[in-house]
Amino acid sequence: MSADSCPSRVQRRDEARRRFGDLLDRLVPFLFRTDPRADEVVATLADATAEERRAAISNAVRMPFEDHGAAWSALLEDAVAVPMWVDWAAIDRAGHLFRRAGVVGGLVLGLRSLVFGYAAPAGNKPLALSGRLEASGAHRLAETGKFTSAVCAPDGMRVGASGWASTLRVRLMHAQVRRLISVSARYDHEAWGQPINQHDMLSTILLFSTVFTEGLEMMGLSVTAQEKEDYIQLWRYVAHVIGVEHELIPTSDAEARRYAELIECTQGSPDADSKALTHALLNGPIRAMSKRDDRSLAIARAQRDLAEGLCRGFVGDSIADDLGLSKTPWRWTIPLLRPSIRSVEAVRERSGLLTTVAEYLGTSYWDHAVESGLRGGVAQFDLPTRLLRNR
Repeated sequence: MSADSCPSRVQRRDEARRRFGDLLDRLVPFLFRTDPRADEVVATLADATAEERRAAISNAVRMPFEDHGAAWSALLEDAVAVPMWVDWAAIDRAGHLFRRAGVVGGLVLGLRSLVFGYAAPAGNKPLALSGRLEASGAHRLAETGKFTSAVCAPDGMRVGASGWASTLRVRLMHAQVRRLISVSARYDHEAWGQPINQHDMLSTILLFSTVFTEGLEMMGLSVTAQEKEDYIQLWRYVAHVIGVEHELIPTSDAEARRYAELIECTQGSPDADSKALTHALLNGPIRAMSKRDDRSLAIARAQRDLAEGLCRGFVGDSIADDLGLSKTPWRWTIPLLRPSIRSVEAVRERSGLLTTVAEYLGTSYWDHAVESGLRGGVAQFDLPTRLLRNR
């Protein structure tokens, strides 16, 4: 691949080729590939009202499936096809891991997985341009929690189940954002590739899978080699339903880590959008305050400071510095908690009852977190009608 054909977002190319051989040159073309089947569906909804779009999508993902036209048929034919490699037993075991992780999993997802995504200076552009995090951060984060917990629920990824339907809705939401950005002068296609392209869709799958399990281990949770493989198998199937091309989907934890290392090697340092998105996330407790008295404000600030310290621990000092995170004493929270969590895990591993209790508490945590974030609303994963951010 010539230097001219490689977008400027791809950094440290010589180092990447030394470490990963020709994998970089095989991956780069996917920066310009999207999801034609989902793109064609949202094109059919271009002139519909928000309510009409919502009704059309609800009807389309409801079992039994009906004929909604050629574009819908092509998308659903792809989404309902369960590949031969899908291992339902492994997917079920992966759900057990997610549920027993509970609060620890919530911290890892929010302050490691999502923040690593925000730190990617080209991959973050669709979210930055949409303005959704700044405008409705708590709701969007609750949607992310709802999506993840639905995917990991028992039988959640069976065709027609809540996790499967949520995945398909997110796929269409991505296509709609792509459609809006495609006519925006604020997006640099030459430098960044297509918005929400196959490369960046793969990156998201990695953030929710191998980056997530690595974070659990950082906190002291016990994650066996088999559990890591099971978790990859779950997100391998999610990747299929959400529209990642099969050639790109990692088949093992080792392959997923190799992809993640390559992508980390070739992306630039966090930019101004990275900082804005991260601080919008961390300041969520303050923005969500229903009361503005001194005590409530002090609690919200303490929550923000703790989150900032945990975030620095999860992403490392180099990225944390680039994101403008403070070096508060809270940055030592993870190493201080790790021994205690490991001790509790050692006891849990010897008791099936305690594992069951951990899963129950974890499920209750996710239910409460999602409900609180949605504030009585529903995670619709609606198609946005416009970009909210001005630049």
